[in-house]
Amino acid sequence: MATFSISDAFSAGFRLVGREPLSVLAWSLLYLVLAMGPSALMFLWLGPDMLGMFHAMATGAAAGGQPNFMTNGGFMQMQSKMMLFQPIMLVSTIAARAILGAAVFRAVLEPQNRGFAYLRLGAQELWLGLLFLAMAILGVLLFIGLAIPVGAVAAGIVLGLKSAQLADAWIGLVACIGILVYLVLAGWIILRFSMAAPMTFAAREFRLFESWAFTRGQAWRLFGLVLLLAVVMLAIIAVFDGLLMAGVFATMGSSVFAPGAAPAVFTESLDRWLPVLAPWLAVFAVVGALLSACLFAILGAPWAVAYRELAASGASPVAGSGGPSRG
Repeated sequence: MATFSISDAFSAGFRLVGREPLSVLAWSLLYLVLAMGPSALMFLWLGPDMLGMFHAMATGAAAGGQPNFMTNGGFMQMQSKMMLFQPIMLVSTIAARAILGAAVFRAVLEPQNRGFAYLRLGAQELWLGLLFLAMAILGVLLFIGLAIPVGAVAAGIVLGLKSAQLADAWIGLVACIGILVYLVLAGWIILRFSMAAPMTFAAREFRLFESWAFTRGQAWRLFGLVLLLAVVMLAIIAVFDGLLMAGVFATMGSSVFAPGAAPAVFTESLDRWLPVLAPWLAVFAVVGALLSACLFAILGAPWAVAYRELAASGASPVAGSGGPSRG
């Protein structure tokens, strides 16, 4: 039976970061431009309106009023501008995922095609972008398609328990079981499609449903890999958030977390506190981009290794791929 080593797959991302630090740096710069750049542009365009609205709301609240931001004309205007940015944000996010994801897969599956930091803009990136878009749409359909039947069954059981006048504890238990069933089913389906990205990259063609057959009998091993990666991701995010909080403390002091501190900040002139935060926002963007590039490697390389080992140990390879190469 085809199989893969969880330990080899799990450590692949860390090995890649250690082996290609300059490539990771290049990936972080690309992520800074593609993924964070549009957000920065949106903030530069909407920032004055947004901060001005917060300033007006905070000033009104300090004077004893209760401004309703939903009926504020500035809010509606800002929301309209934000909607114009949504297509740009969507395209840039998918492009960043496709280009960086392909670079990680290339570093693992095609190490001989190094080029500049394994970065390309070709058919593999295009197919990955289309795959990520399709998976996002299918994710929404999956959420709805599972929520309706699971929710309907759980609701029927709850109504039956209520008619039998059983304790609320039983109703709560049924609700928890329903949520657990939903998560298990959704997680299992997602795992069965988890090889779609490396298969699409290797085949240079769109591959989604082929992943279902390719991952047959591998759900538990893939689940174990996901658990390990989730623990690492949470630990990295916790460290990053801790450093961010330390920066806030160092800049504004512990009083920033006191009750009423946030409204007090916005009642002050923007020229007083925005320049103080600007350097930290820049540091946050640079460190966040570098961390995101590392996470692309740490979370992406394991799936390329799992695909390579499954294909090498007997799972049906994707047609036309020529098979993955070792690296």
